[in-house]
Amino acid sequence: MDTKRCSKCGEEKPLSRFYSHPTTKDGLDPHCKICKRMTKKAYYIVNRQKCIEYSKAYYEEHREQIAKKKHEYYLDNADYFCALEKARRQVNKKEKAIQDRLYAQTHPEVRRAIHKRWVERHKEKYRRYQCLKAQRRITRKRNLLADLTVQQWELICNSFDNKCAYCGDPIKTLARDHFIPLSKQGAFTASNIVPACRECNSRKSDKDPKDWLSKKKYNEIKRLINNALKAIAMQEREELAV
Repeated sequence: MDTKRCSKCGEEKPLSRFYSHPTTKDGLDPHCKICKRMTKKAYYIVNRQKCIEYSKAYYEEHREQIAKKKHEYYLDNADYFCALEKARRQVNKKEKAIQDRLYAQTHPEVRRAIHKRWVERHKEKYRRYQCLKAQRRITRKRNLLADLTVQQWELICNSFDNKCAYCGDPIKTLARDHFIPLSKQGAFTASNIVPACRECNSRKSDKDPKDWLSKKKYNEIKRLINNALKAIAMQEREELAV
């Protein structure tokens, strides 16, 4: 039998519309979910103060167990919560930035402690971010566009298979090189930044890539840059769809 009659409203409903119950024969509540919710709501309206006091007392008595259960649930669903927070930040970017700024102003010690703890856990990521910030600042001083992000840089490196764009060596630490040099109005954007080893970055200096590279190598790098831009566009679409 796939249906059951609610003893309150008298309607025949699918079994999925009933909560489970440990003492009934069929293991389901005699009232459907809608009736159950309506009953609870009516009781709360009549006994609001009593419900609030009970909730407070229960929370105080079981504070540690509730916190532990919440933490365990968060750890089990960390990816979901991270995606949810990321999507929320994207939708309310300006409002969230204002909230974060206000919180930092009113809770400076807490903010510093959180930042310090994060830096200790993500030293390499923090170092990369600081380098990125410095390069952005230098580019903006020349009144050029500088909007490359850490995520975009990672996708660019993946597109080049984490190898130097010029010599192809797999170097652990790759520098961000302006494909069109900064001195020739090259912006600090995903369409103009390529991974390079220190030697190639130094040798290229501010040379025009069309003059410095062979035509074949130049076209290959342009193709990989386009692949990276497609990957970045795809990631942005996925973030908006969340």
